[in-house]
Amino acid sequence: MWAYTYERQDMDNILLIGRDVQKVKLNVAKYKTIYCFESEKVLIKPGKANNIVVIPEDFYTAIDFLTANLRASIQIDKIFDLMVANRDVAAFNFLVNKTKYAEILIKNALVTEVARVFRLFLFAEKVITHYEIKSEIDFILGNIPGALYKCLRANQFLPPNIKIPIRTVLQFTVWTMVKDGYFKLKLMFFPELLLLKMRGRRNREENKKQFKIGVHLHDGRGFDENRGSMSFVIDDKTIKREDALFVIDEKPGIADFIRKTKAEAAQKGYNLVNFHNDLIVNFNRFAYLKKYYFKACKIRFELLFLSLRLPILSQLCFYALNDYILWELFYDNYNVEKFFCIQHPGRPIRVFCVRNHGSQSILLHSSIVFGRLKRDKEPAKNKSEQTEYSFLVYDKSCSDKFTNQWLKTNQNDIKEFIDIGSVFSDLVYNIKHFRRKDLRKSIGVANSQTLITVFDSTVGHIGVLTFKEESILANSMLRLLNENSDYLLVFKFKKGTGIKQFPETSRLTKQFENLFRHPRCIYGNELELAHFELMGIADLIVTTPLSSVIFEGLVGGVKTFCYDPLGRYDQDHYVIENFPNFSAHSYDELNAYARYWLKELCENEFEEFKDKYIKKYVDGFCDGNAMQRFRDALLS
Repeated sequence: MWAYTYERQDMDNILLIGRDVQKVKLNVAKYKTIYCFESEKVLIKPGKANNIVVIPEDFYTAIDFLTANLRASIQIDKIFDLMVANRDVAAFNFLVNKTKYAEILIKNALVTEVARVFRLFLFAEKVITHYEIKSEIDFILGNIPGALYKCLRANQFLPPNIKIPIRTVLQFTVWTMVKDGYFKLKLMFFPELLLLKMRGRRNREENKKQFKIGVHLHDGRGFDENRGSMSFVIDDKTIKREDALFVIDEKPGIADFIRKTKAEAAQKGYNLVNFHNDLIVNFNRFAYLKKYYFKACKIRFELLFLSLRLPILSQLCFYALNDYILWELFYDNYNVEKFFCIQHPGRPIRVFCVRNHGSQSILLHSSIVFGRLKRDKEPAKNKSEQTEYSFLVYDKSCSDKFTNQWLKTNQNDIKEFIDIGSVFSDLVYNIKHFRRKDLRKSIGVANSQTLITVFDSTVGHIGVLTFKEESILANSMLRLLNENSDYLLVFKFKKGTGIKQFPETSRLTKQFENLFRHPRCIYGNELELAHFELMGIADLIVTTPLSSVIFEGLVGGVKTFCYDPLGRYDQDHYVIENFPNFSAHSYDELNAYARYWLKELCENEFEEFKDKYIKKYVDGFCDGNAMQRFRDALLS
């Protein structure tokens, strides 16, 4: 499988230390050369290594990350066949009615782990290629599942010239045993733990609460409509407050999320149920014993046997039992016709749980996504470049044309795709048409001024932009202001920490401080306006490659183009490369395109541009009514 040619040169003794490994001092006396990130140098005992090569923090990019995901997606069927037997698939018969669905459930869990391993080894491969290493290397990496590593190594899925020291293998073997044991313990006692928590009175089936719509809540998106709320579906016309139920079914990673969300829901008069507190505590333990406990015990032992055979599936086994029981308790108290989630797909288990009770599950992907890697030929054809969105099972996907097409190529099982357009571009559209004047005034921008809003993307490790590209971006915007006296600019970082993401002593910090000192530049992260609002009030939006802002702005009716500072994303398979005056790959093009969009392209020509390119490829409507189309799709 691997085309590497190398010589065994023990005298070289090369060590590669990955990112975010365990923070313990390493004995590296035998190694002549050590490659590591700056942050990992603390692991090296001083004076032992002859030569330390520091790998740049932005060495491993977003494209590398996606490439490793694609590699995992290509190989997942083979790995599944090697690791999983028919009897393992049968353990999920309590949840799914077809073998293919059980396989999807397992592959969804397995591909996540495989992708993580492939991402680590792709990093090592890139180091070997970049630094022209001809011999074998030892690679110290973070924890990965021991059994999976053994399978991948034995079946030649991993490069032969990258060796894992025995101490590291033992380390992640122990870690695997601890993690596996943790989920086995949870699985073993989960039905009884639920019983101990229950305090509720008996409920009769006829007292079930009825809802048309259920909304899955998750971290990072609340009820603030300006930031793309979870509650936009409620307009009190098509869908009223009493029609919808918000649920927290997957335990959030942010500690205060539940508290904050419950307070907001109560304030706004929304119905909300939290699986991890309200649902369990308020359930009657005698009803639980009578209706669910003994079946749960039977399922528990089947899943325990599976987790003993395949420890890598211990976490999946626990969540299968967890989700199954909690959804059974839910449907004992509620009936919901249709559930939907925004962006975050969640665990596929819950889709099967709600299907078993006659409810539909709908995925609303709110960002506009297009293929970042070339995947039109075998073996990459119709394989996923983003494993989080692969092996999903939904009744419907509601999104724009681009995203629905992308989801179709991600090894998913989605029954129906509905093109409703870009949902949160409605915010941009409505802000431009109804709130533009007031919002511009609130940040000191007169309507007569030419406002350009600039958005960067992720920077550094697994970032879209390298630090050099971010540096060029800062300098380009300063130069753009100096050469165009009529421009006013708002710059907003994608990362919430803004300029604080860069160390105080870094060159980037100084460059952006210099940019923000310009009298016609506003630091967007210090404003109270959300990014949709900053898009809607702009005369022109400039953003960076792979960002959904590229299309959200255009669909919302604001002139937009993309700036690729080093021309690294000038790829034939990116449809935007076919748009005229759209993808700027140098400062001269940036300046020329800004002038073109602002001063040469009239409104009628802009509408023609949208008709020819945006309506054809992305959003067939561009009318600010995607939210209503989604409500109609929910009720259809």
